[in-house]
Amino acid sequence: MKRWARNSPTLRFSVVVGLVGLAAGIGCTAEPPPNQVYDKGGQKDLYAPPDQPPGCPSPPALGAPILEQYPNPTAYALQPFRGSAPGADLVTARGGAGAAAPVKVGSDGKFCIEVTLLPDSPNTVTFAPLDANGCPGRETVASILHKSVAKVDGGVSSIINVAKNAPVTSKNAPDEGALGNLVDGSTGSGAKFSFSDWWDPTGAECDANTWIRIDLGKSYTISKLKVVWGPNVGSDYGQCYALLLSSKASPVDPDPAQTSDWSVIKQASDGDASELLVPLSPQSARWAALVLYENGSTGITETFRVAELEVWGQDPNATPPAPPDRCK
Repeated sequence: MKRWARNSPTLRFSVVVGLVGLAAGIGCTAEPPPNQVYDKGGQKDLYAPPDQPPGCPSPPALGAPILEQYPNPTAYALQPFRGSAPGADLVTARGGAGAAAPVKVGSDGKFCIEVTLLPDSPNTVTFAPLDANGCPGRETVASILHKSVAKVDGGVSSIINVAKNAPVTSKNAPDEGALGNLVDGSTGSGAKFSFSDWWDPTGAECDANTWIRIDLGKSYTISKLKVVWGPNVGSDYGQCYALLLSSKASPVDPDPAQTSDWSVIKQASDGDASELLVPLSPQSARWAALVLYENGSTGITETFRVAELEVWGQDPNATPPAPPDRCK
């Protein structure tokens, strides 16, 4: 009987083939090739490494592209990126939504390339320079978030202060200034409000109040509220206050307890004299209100100086805005 030599090449080949087959049978997978992004779920490369002509230097001779500032997040799925790539002939870009067509680098070393982003997702975009021989250089990786603009009924518009010059009413007439000053777009004007807040033997606070209400005229998609206290406000700011929104056609007077008519956006008892800026998840509303309970001082008279009330939103039925600056 012929015996296999211990170090026989044929034997070693058989053992290797057997081990590979065994690994495949028990679900083992090979590591992805270098310089590739591998989708283990789909069992495929997400992108292939660029073809590299023979004779390209290693390490790469070209430096990484330098990007100019870009918006982050952006609401546009086709986003232009500008930058410089000295010495490069072309610049390429690839991301989760695919690769962009290479663009020519100008004689000044500048380039602009448009990249398609994955919608409503964080995106990683890789930029690579190529020299005149097609040899790639070092890469630059940029992170950018795509986030669709808030919309209702299918329309969008740029976000603006939709409270500017809107009708304003209040529980108490201003002691100084006019209600229109609160929505005139100027923080140099405003109005003063006061009321008596008698001592409550039960110790209750944030009970008596005055309120200011803005009629936006129709429903907008609201994403931010802002209150600017008056100049030289001192202690006449809202220490205890509430910000409300309503989508009703004719809501009852502003009151955080009236939850069927009003949504409480923020309610606090630790306010200070700094500007009050409250971002929120976009929601539809026609009315906005500020309810004021306690100012920053003690005493039976509560006094408030308000310079401006801003309601930032967008018209849900407006024509979409023009696309951003493009490379061409």
